[in-house]
Amino acid sequence: MGHTAGLPGWDPPITPDEILDWDRVTTALAAQAPWWEPGTASGYHAVTQGFLEGEVVRRVTGRTIGTFFRDEVAEPLGADFHIGLPESEDHRTGRMVPPEEAMDAAAVDPTSVAARALLSCPLSGAEPNTRAWRAAEIPAAGGTGNARSVARVHAALANGGSVDGDKL
Repeated sequence: MGHTAGLPGWDPPITPDEILDWDRVTTALAAQAPWWEPGTASGYHAVTQGFLEGEVVRRVTGRTIGTFFRDEVAEPLGADFHIGLPESEDHRTGRMVPPEEAMDAAAVDPTSVAARALLSCPLSGAEPNTRAWRAAEIPAAGGTGNARSVARVHAALANGGSVDGDKL
């Protein structure tokens, strides 16, 4: 939870298509050496954090992170938020407008943790416009919901797990 696992990115890097394969990306993270001794430092695990935590949830509960989140958080709170959006809800999504320019890899220190992490799966920002991305359970970057649902989940977090009489 504190971004201290030492696995902020994939080494070797993966592609945006590969990030859609849960087993592939979690297996790759489990097999790679940490970038630092876990627990001794912190570095933003931009996309990997969700896979790391989601795999713990799957191994403990037997449920995917999307199913766990739906059953234990979204439905009890009445939050219209999905990690892995059903195709039946695609008509409700907005189109993401990616940045016009990708991150300039030459403009950053390629040895920095931030650059290595972000370049380990270089995303354009257009990925959420695809059915494959919306369907995949990418918990750190692929949740789909509206502002009300995000606010409801955060209200529960800010209030000890309760909001409007609903308790997690």
